[in-house]
Amino acid sequence: MQLNNHKFSIIFFAIFFSVWFSPPVFASQEDYLKVDTGCPEGWGKIRVWKKNPQRVGHVSLQTNSSYISIWPNSNADDVAVKEGQMVSAPALSIVDYEEDLRLEDNSVPNWYLIKLENTIIDETWFELRSSFIPHSDKKFKIPGMTWFAPGNSELVREGQSGRHENCASVVLKALKTGGVDISDLEGWQKGSSVVANLGVAFHQMAAQNAPEFQRLTGAVTLFGAYQSVTKPDDISWLLEKTIGKRLELRFRKLIKEDKNLSLRATSNEDFPYVLDEILKAFPLLNYEISEDGIIRALKTLGTVEHDEISGCHMFEVPESIRVKARENRNKKQECVVS
Repeated sequence: MQLNNHKFSIIFFAIFFSVWFSPPVFASQEDYLKVDTGCPEGWGKIRVWKKNPQRVGHVSLQTNSSYISIWPNSNADDVAVKEGQMVSAPALSIVDYEEDLRLEDNSVPNWYLIKLENTIIDETWFELRSSFIPHSDKKFKIPGMTWFAPGNSELVREGQSGRHENCASVVLKALKTGGVDISDLEGWQKGSSVVANLGVAFHQMAAQNAPEFQRLTGAVTLFGAYQSVTKPDDISWLLEKTIGKRLELRFRKLIKEDKNLSLRATSNEDFPYVLDEILKAFPLLNYEISEDGIIRALKTLGTVEHDEISGCHMFEVPESIRVKARENRNKKQECVVS
């Protein structure tokens, strides 16, 4: 069969793009449980380079079709430095993990894998990305966005406008868009030392009617909008809490709704205390696990038997967990009585 050049070109490019841009096929979820692999559809992989004495830290978010990573353009003219450290600069977008790894001097990050509602994340990032300007091989300029150093409390610079972000604040917003409850982090930030120090200084200057009062008023007002206090370490804290919460919900669902798991010889009165101690004994996970994963993890703590007739798994709760659960229940009852 002969094809004219036009049809051949269309078919060639269709095949090329389908091969080049198709996500890799993995045999199972376990194949994603590595720092340098991608993530399955409907999930997000977050990599966190934590703060150390030499670096402020970094965080990126990868979905099945997006890579979100914000860096400062340290070579730009409009760079602000305070006490030898860069505090703001025009923002750059990094295109992949390999470039992030290179920029972080090949320091391997912590990573997390969680379920996300990716559609809105990807659509929003795709729309934003359409305005990016090529900067170098794996970097793009982001018009209208200024990078602020994580944890930087000096939020306002005269003459600056547009969006003010850092790697952590952008990832935080993407996580919220993807269905992650960030209210715990928001509450934690409100009680953080940076916010507390700003509040104390604000009230002191107001009482003294100091000249700096007007400037500080602006900084405090814009504090919530810029979110530059958000740090990569905060994202780690949030994800560990999120994974723990989702594990507990899935555990309860297995027992209460699916009836696929039973804690042998555990009364309704003891159940919440026993469950709490089981979750404490679980290995610290950096990814969400399935129901089968929960059963496998339970087998590391005690005996799990499978009833072929009911299909239910029965977990023999270790005596050490029962003892701690009873102690906690008795303590609570004593508090109620007193």
